[in-house]
Amino acid sequence: MKQKVLQTLKNNQLLLLLMLNMIISILIAVGATIWIINQNVSSSFISKYAQSNQIILDSTKNTFYRLGNDVKKIADYMNIPEVETFLKHSTSDTVTELNATMEVSKVIDRFKQEPNYSILHLGIIGAKKAIQPNGEIIIESTDKLQSIIQKGKKSNAEHIYPFLSKHGFTKETYNQSGIYYIYPLRNQYFQTYGHLLIFITSNDLSKLFSTYFNKNVENVQLIDQKKEILASNHANEVGHSFTANHALGYTQQKVQLPVYAWELVSTINHYKLLGKFNILPGIFVVCGFVLIFVFIISYYLLRKLTKPIYRLIHKLTLVQKGQFDQKLEIEGSEEIKQLASVYNDMLDELQKYFDKIIEEEQAKRKYELQALHYQIQPHFIYNTLTAIKMLVYEGDNMKVIQAIESFIQLLRSTLSNTDKFHSVAEEEKILTHYIHILQLRFGTNIRTTIIVHPTLRQEMIPKMIIQPLIENAYSHAFSNQSTGNINVFIQPMNQKIQIEVLDNGQGFNPEKVPTPSKNLNYTKIGLKNIENKLKMLYGHDASLSIHSNLGIGTSILIQIPMKYSR
Repeated sequence: MKQKVLQTLKNNQLLLLLMLNMIISILIAVGATIWIINQNVSSSFISKYAQSNQIILDSTKNTFYRLGNDVKKIADYMNIPEVETFLKHSTSDTVTELNATMEVSKVIDRFKQEPNYSILHLGIIGAKKAIQPNGEIIIESTDKLQSIIQKGKKSNAEHIYPFLSKHGFTKETYNQSGIYYIYPLRNQYFQTYGHLLIFITSNDLSKLFSTYFNKNVENVQLIDQKKEILASNHANEVGHSFTANHALGYTQQKVQLPVYAWELVSTINHYKLLGKFNILPGIFVVCGFVLIFVFIISYYLLRKLTKPIYRLIHKLTLVQKGQFDQKLEIEGSEEIKQLASVYNDMLDELQKYFDKIIEEEQAKRKYELQALHYQIQPHFIYNTLTAIKMLVYEGDNMKVIQAIESFIQLLRSTLSNTDKFHSVAEEEKILTHYIHILQLRFGTNIRTTIIVHPTLRQEMIPKMIIQPLIENAYSHAFSNQSTGNINVFIQPMNQKIQIEVLDNGQGFNPEKVPTPSKNLNYTKIGLKNIENKLKMLYGHDASLSIHSNLGIGTSILIQIPMKYSR
């Protein structure tokens, strides 16, 4: 299987190289396109996101503006006589405290419907006393609260001054960081009798803006004029100093808030943003379908283009095997048509050339066969005429007439008919006349029998290949004995015609059996002529062999293809 696949790949190298070159080119083009599209889309997306992000940042101004107004309103409304009376009394008076608390509750009721009220933790602080307006428990001592107020006064106590603290002053906010607003409470004589503490946790403060921003994509921080982080959508950054980030892959935007000189800064992480907006899978899917479509179309076109070339290669392989009729159809591109036309012209010229060679070779073989034939005939004619001459000397006219008749029949069949083949039946007749002439020379003590298989009588065999073998047996097999038998068998054997000339003569040593190729003079005319004749007619499909045993006899065996005999 592996060898078959490798052979297929080897046979289609041109197509594979063209396809590989096309695929690499397409991949490079697609890769460059994807990179350009990704860069442009990513850049555009980041720009649009930054623009929308800036709009959101600008909108948070109103949120913090409302927060500042709400804080200032509460502070203004808390500046009431009942609170002043309560805070100024050195001793605790239940009635005074109750009056102050009721008035403060009325103020609080005005602001309960405001969106920002829920995040405000209030406390009214005097020199020795404190009021908790919304019911929370103040766990800090008055002295501790006064120290917080003094921290706020380090700047400008005439205004609300927010600052960061690690914990609040109520039980609920004590473990949370946040910012304090310190607002002085003054009477009509501008005398300060207490302070309003407003605490907002950093977590609540961040909720004012963090819901508008994606925590996984950007970092949003609220910083004061000292660059200290007051709130962030990442709680662990609160209390740390702010550091600007202008590194590649980040976009930093900020907005100046309307009060307190605060800034809201947003740092967008491009990598995380693009991770949320990943267009590459979609691009790859689209490009994948396009690539497959282009591949199929390109394969079809390249296959159509290279098909005539592979057909030409196949035809050339057949031509190499001698099939010169393998012409190409004139089709394909103009270059392929021109190549096919030249190839067809070349085949025509080759066919003419080889036809001429074959014709010359056939004529040469014909002359060679005639030459071999004539090498046999003079020898036979000489011996026959010698025998007839002896009969004339003896005065046996009847035998002379019979001999001349047989001789005439032999000459008619060999000289008048120039065909290379004749039927087995005709060969049998000729052998009968031939044996009659040999008996004139050698006498009738040597008996010759011809046995032909009935199915072979119409099969065609070469002329003059059996007669020399019979004459050889007459001349050499019985040189030391006066009687003997020669049998000629013509029979089918394995789709071949087998001709055997068998004698019971003196034979010879098997180790010294002559081979026709050595051209030994086992016969006076030599077996070499017969072997050459068979090779010219049949090539390697015919054979001639000799088998002999000393004192037993000799067998000469010829096998020729039956398919060539018609």
